[in-house]
Amino acid sequence: MADVTVIGSEGIAIALPKGRLFPTGSIELAPAMGLAERIVDLADSGRTLRENGLVEVEEILQSSARLIVNRVSLKTRYGAIQTLIESLRSQKPDRRGRTACG
Repeated sequence: MADVTVIGSEGIAIALPKGRLFPTGSIELAPAMGLAERIVDLADSGRTLRENGLVEVEEILQSSARLIVNRVSLKTRYGAIQTLIESLRSQKPDRRGRTACG
């Protein structure tokens, strides 16, 4: 199978072999163990990266999370779902000033 290559804005090429299994979990440990020179990770504050002696080189993509609710559940568990939404909205903003609900 052919590799998929992603080139970031800094000209760094990342080859992702199709059909290959990639490590999951504490991926920040891969460079220290000699398994990788660089990693691609979802990071919010960057705390875990710093704790493992890593620095962000480039932001490749931005992502966001969405709460999806089943229509029947929204009707039958409305109170519980609203409580969850209010809890998410009350969270502290991230480093970019965004909260869990925008």
